Amino acid sequence: MGNSPAKTEATTEKVVELRKEFDKLKGGSKKRISVEVFARKVHVLSLNSQGSSPVASIESIRSMFKEKDEIDFSDYLKFYIKNSPDREVRSIIEDFFKEVDDGDGFLTPNELIRLESKLGKAIDQCEAMRIISEWDHNGDGKMDLEDYLFYKTTNIGLE
Repeated sequence: MGNSPAKTEATTEKVVELRKEFDKLKGGSKKRISVEVFARKVHVLSLNSQGSSPVASIESIRSMFKEKDEIDFSDYLKFYIKNSPDREVRSIIEDFFKEVDDGDGFLTPNELIRLESKLGKAIDQCEAMRIISEWDHNGDGKMDLEDYLFYKTTNIGLE
């Protein structure tokens, strides 16, 4: 199905902006940042900022990532989606969903693999099938947009 080129470009620009924010937080060329350092940096930024940066306490960040020592960009996106007042983030996820969806409103395992890749996470066919099965909340065996948004915003720390 896909989006218009202008919409796709705007979506891509937002993800690039978020990637730059994450790169700035983690510093250097590392792929990950420790949860402790991330929590402190986000907390300080939220105290000093009035922009659209997510606001979260150090304790809430630790709790969010309690099973992890470090986070990557995919984790940062989920953190941002969950904590940001920025409605644009939901729109980005919706746009990427529509971009990979074949038009039926549901993700196949292959579509989910492509979508996760766009958001910085590599998964295989087995994992895609497991995710769809696990996060299908109405039992129809398919993952719609709401299932996917729920998965992305509640799956922090489980991957």
